[in-house]
This record gives sequence, structure tokens and C-alpha cells, in this order.
Amino acid sequence: MKQKEIPGAIAKVQIDGEYHTYARVLNSGVAFYDCRTRIDMLDLNEIISLPILFSAMVNDNGIKKGKWPIIGIIPLEENLQNDKYYDTEIMSPEIFRIHENGYFRVATKDECAGLDVAGVWDPIHIEQRLQDYYQGIENLFVKRLDVLGNYKKRDLGNHNS
Repeated sequence: MKQKEIPGAIAKVQIDGEYHTYARVLNSGVAFYDCRTRIDMLDLNEIISLPILFSAMVNDNGIKKGKWPIIGIIPLEENLQNDKYYDTEIMSPEIFRIHENGYFRVATKDECAGLDVAGVWDPIHIEQRLQDYYQGIENLFVKRLDVLGNYKKRDLGNHNS
């Protein structure tokens, strides 16, 4: 079932056969909430009050093609209206870029500190990252892409919420 990727849309993301979490469509990516649950949460305000685990740019198979069903829409809060990601030039890894709301610019390494790494993720890789997070293990996709190691601040450790 096709869906529109509207900023503020809240989607249910299946982590595995037992647990799910929720995600929020941003202006150029998707934010994933730190919530592993078996129970459907019906209060959208409760969902958006959860901490955000990470953000990522996801291909059309996640939201648009309906793998992650939209359960409601709440306009984005001001702090979520400017999503940023970083990457490096493939041939020149010392050159950093920031992707900000769909636009690219050259950046310093310091400007990239704390940002999620850019890359267009397939839903299966996002679901694997969520599984790894809740099992307390390092995700190999993120480790390979995040040359600054920003993921270590949030993705490592045992998180059995």
C-alpha cells in the first residue's frame, strides 16, 4: 500500500517478529524512537515524547511503499525541522559534507561531530540496526559508514527496554 511521506507522519516499524518501535518522517529523513514494545501505542503525543535513537535517510521501501504503516501525523516540532547528516568524499575521506534538509555543503570535521551518517538505507538495514541496538551489539553497516564514530555515543551498550 503506497503512502505519502509527509513530514510529521508517525510510522510503526517492525523490529523483528515480536517487537516494534515508531518512527517519524522528517524533512529529508526519518527519526527512530527508542521504544521496543509488543503493545501498540495509541497516543501519538506519547510516541513523539519518546527519545530519538537515531535518524537516517531511508529509501522508498520504508514509508512510501508501506512496509512501515503510517499511524498518524503530528506537525514536526521546531527542533525536528532541520535534520542533518554527514558524509565524506569517497575519493577524499578528509573532505566532509553536511546534508541539511536535502541540501549539501562542505563542512569541517567538528561541524559533523554528533551527526548521524548520511546514506540511503534500506528498511531491512534499519531494522537490523534496531535489533543490534537492543541486543547491545555494534551494527556493522553503521561502523563501516560512520568514520567519526558518532554512533558509539548512542548505539553501543545493552538496551533491553
